[in-house]
Amino acid sequence: MVKDLFEVRPVELPTEIDGVPLEPIQYKADVLRLQILQKLGGIYLDTDTLLLKGLHPLVGPEMVLARETPDSLAMSPIIAKPGAEFIGKWLERIPKALEVGTWAYHAVNLPVEISKEISCDIRPQHEFFPFDLRHNYLFDEGRADEHTKRLGDPYALHVYETYWAGYIGEVNESYMRTRDTLFARLFRDLV
Repeated sequence: MVKDLFEVRPVELPTEIDGVPLEPIQYKADVLRLQILQKLGGIYLDTDTLLLKGLHPLVGPEMVLARETPDSLAMSPIIAKPGAEFIGKWLERIPKALEVGTWAYHAVNLPVEISKEISCDIRPQHEFFPFDLRHNYLFDEGRADEHTKRLGDPYALHVYETYWAGYIGEVNESYMRTRDTLFARLFRDLV
């Protein structure tokens, strides 16, 4: 339904940053998205982010990130102006952060450190990550009322497709019309 709203631009994935190899494809994507945002600015969302309302109120500051957990910031969403100082510092520090050896340290912990030095609008966790991933809030049959109350009024839900792939595979028109899950309630009108 939205394919005509986008322009697809082929890109070449980076293989290194300042001489440090980028081995997992996720790391290449992390660096590429920051490089693109640094050059062009804009809004980055992972493909498994479900928008519930417009992000217009968040556009304005030079840099916007969302708290993923009390100790980390997410790489989605990122809203940035071209040449954002925060992203420049982030890209500069990624090579050393990759040496830490902790998965995604460069992506979710490093921006916390940078935010202590460079101003950034950090959105509260409930605006993009309202649910604890240890529980099946989106696809829990028969508890949609309870989960709707818990949801609040977020901008989006980052659903981490890797956690929910088995459930998402079941979603079809019939599912959306007949099942009593939070996912079906949120998006039923789109079917």
